[in-house]
Amino acid sequence: MKKILLLLALSGILLNAFRKEVVLLEYYANKDFIKRVLCINTKRPEMHCDGKCYLMTKLKAAEEAEKQAKMPMPLRDKHLDIQLFCPVVFQYPAFDFKAIPVLPFSYDGIFHPGFLPALLRPPA
Repeated sequence: MKKILLLLALSGILLNAFRKEVVLLEYYANKDFIKRVLCINTKRPEMHCDGKCYLMTKLKAAEEAEKQAKMPMPLRDKHLDIQLFCPVVFQYPAFDFKAIPVLPFSYDGIFHPGFLPALLRPPA
């Protein structure tokens, strides 16, 4: 099931990325049908349109869709604010660091570097 969903998502992303190429593939796959039925210039064979008018309209539509996708969305659509908690303003008193008494530091020799060679040796 996960593979199917992955393939669907990947194909959707690829089809969106290669929108113009998909239009070209569709044109070349259905060229005879487009030439006979959908071409605007069927009554003027001297133009040798062969359905290229239909292709150009589809490519323009794909380009417009790409421009619409690149346009920034309005600000109201960009942000969706959801209030999960009640906004309460907490006011903490200012902390005075000068009120902490300064204790003298003394080294009691708890740490001795003698145990480091036992820890930092190459593996056997």
